[in-house]
Amino acid sequence: MTPQSLTAYLHNEIPLAAAMKLSVATIDGGGISLRAPLDANINHHDTAFGGSIATLGILTGWSMLHIALLDEQIDARIVIQQSSVTYYRPITTDLEATCPRPDVPGWKLFLETLRRSKTARIPLRSEFYCIGKIAATHDGLYVATLAKD
Repeated sequence: MTPQSLTAYLHNEIPLAAAMKLSVATIDGGGISLRAPLDANINHHDTAFGGSIATLGILTGWSMLHIALLDEQIDARIVIQQSSVTYYRPITTDLEATCPRPDVPGWKLFLETLRRSKTARIPLRSEFYCIGKIAATHDGLYVATLAKD
């Protein structure tokens, strides 16, 4: 899947992604990065709106899991079960969140559980930077359930 095709998918399936003007910046072996322009996600202090940060964090982790499952040729429904954002400093630039691929031992256990139980959970963290400094983190617990044939 290319960044452009995933962007189109997110805009089509999750209207809020389109309203935020979200785009997929990169997809590679190390992870995924999503962006959203500040002007579409701004608050009354001229900084990024906290709800936009939370949403972009959720979607970055969701997208990472979606891509990783596609790479495994697994058709699964993915939802967020728990979500937590820590805000360290205001974001005064366009938003960008990155989520690395899950670590190998955790990923293997997740896949084994998913294949055995048809449902599995995995924690993923997305990070936001502003002018080279960590600005926020999103910690999500994602649930994947195998699609029915």
